[in-house]
Amino acid sequence: MEEYQRGHNGADSKSDGRVKPARGFDSLLFRQRVLCNLYMKKIVFIDRGNILRSPMAKGIYNFLKRDDSIAFAYGTNVVKQKREGVLLSDYQKLTDTISVLKNHGIDISAERCTQLLPEHLQDASKIIIMTEKEDIPEWLQKYEYEYWEVPNPDPVTKEVAEKEFDLLKYKISGLVIK
Repeated sequence: MEEYQRGHNGADSKSDGRVKPARGFDSLLFRQRVLCNLYMKKIVFIDRGNILRSPMAKGIYNFLKRDDSIAFAYGTNVVKQKREGVLLSDYQKLTDTISVLKNHGIDISAERCTQLLPEHLQDASKIIIMTEKEDIPEWLQKYEYEYWEVPNPDPVTKEVAEKEFDLLKYKISGLVIK
């Protein structure tokens, strides 16, 4: 099967079989698309700020999975909250959360807050929304998604982070088994 990629002038051109980004593509978005083409299943976790629930869910899913699927995490209000690209480890209030996950063999400290865009949902096998319903953008409501009631605690103590971890692990275990 021949592969094609969209060239920088919008024209289709034959690929030599190597994956190369076309000019103008956001490198992170391109890497995510390449990864999703290599994996059978793409799971997208969405919360409001992309600093707690969705990164935890992504880390737990990618740790527990038994297949070649991959999870991603995004937030609906990252730009509005001026968090785009910020490392989770830069948030002092997440120290306990990062520590709890590390104790379970999961490291989310290098995760960066990322604003949800429609392009992120392309090829998604499952979309899971954990943000408050009033924070779900209208454009997102046209997608088929599963809504999880997961609290957004503040402050996040070690005990609260453990409870959040247990809740997400329980819910995600159901996904991994399917």
